[in-house]
Amino acid sequence: MPSGLSNLKVMVVEDEAFVREILRRMLASMEIHMVEEANDGGNALKLMEKSCPDLMILDLVMEPVGGVELLRRMRSHAIEAIRKLKVIILTLNPNAVPPSELMPLGIEAYLIKPVAPEILRTKIEEAVGLEGVTR
Repeated sequence: MPSGLSNLKVMVVEDEAFVREILRRMLASMEIHMVEEANDGGNALKLMEKSCPDLMILDLVMEPVGGVELLRRMRSHAIEAIRKLKVIILTLNPNAVPPSELMPLGIEAYLIKPVAPEILRTKIEEAVGLEGVTR
């Protein structure tokens, strides 16, 4: 039986390949199989301009274009779907950029790595308006 998340298209923006793979597996366990990956904010923006996802899971510390810069570019983008894209921050270092600096840029959640699959699922459901979906 498919979950309410099975039609969701998610972009994972993370510079570490092994973390992208872990997230891909976590998403697959939630029946989310439409997953695009980018290794930095610049590549993510190029992908979004071709096909905008429903949700982004975003690391903050990446080179050459980090998460904060990507968020700023997204929120001022000409394409409305990119401006309004729902974003969940997933970072290893909460001191790098505190949540208070990111809230004005419109994020749905701020999570610290490693994140439990149940917590990630709950935040995804909340972000896309599927709280309480029967699994």
